[in-house]
Amino acid sequence: MSLQLYRELYAEESQRREQLQTSTGTPISIVTVLGGGLVLMGKVFENSNPLLYIPFWIALGLAIGCLAGAVYCIVRSVNGYVYQRIPFATQLATHQNNLRDFGASTGKPESAQTAFEEYLSRKYITAAEINAVHNENRGEWLNRANRCLVYALCTTAIAGIPAAVQIKTAPEKPQKIEITNLRSVSDVESQSVFSAPGAR
Repeated sequence: MSLQLYRELYAEESQRREQLQTSTGTPISIVTVLGGGLVLMGKVFENSNPLLYIPFWIALGLAIGCLAGAVYCIVRSVNGYVYQRIPFATQLATHQNNLRDFGASTGKPESAQTAFEEYLSRKYITAAEINAVHNENRGEWLNRANRCLVYALCTTAIAGIPAAVQIKTAPEKPQKIEITNLRSVSDVESQSVFSAPGAR
């Protein structure tokens, strides 16, 4: 295999890393919105009918569990990975010069380029392999997070059925109306006295 092929494999894994990093944005947004919706549903739901509150709280509990699983999978997908990279350009240049000096001292200057390409190939192979394993693990955790989110959305929809029934069947709560800018009777009488014809 040529050095160019190893370089391409390394570049593909670096590109895959960026794709995985970008792909985590959607699950994080869904977790945020869904988490807020579950909290709101739990606070608003008030019903003593066991045919409604038992299915509601079971479904809500399952949805929260699936959401927690999704959060765990997302964290595992983005945290704890140390990617490998080839040495910096200055390090490569220094190593290549050392190989040239060594080849010149042994009387084989033509071997320096071959030795450098073998060294660089090993660096590309090692980094590409480690990065490929990281990308595979991250992708698997991201797929698990997406599955958990699908389950969380389904159970949230199930919990929404008794919540909707409760909203439709709940009696209207009496509303208290307060008039805060009402003048007292004495104010009205005093105003009528002062505004009577001939009053001074």
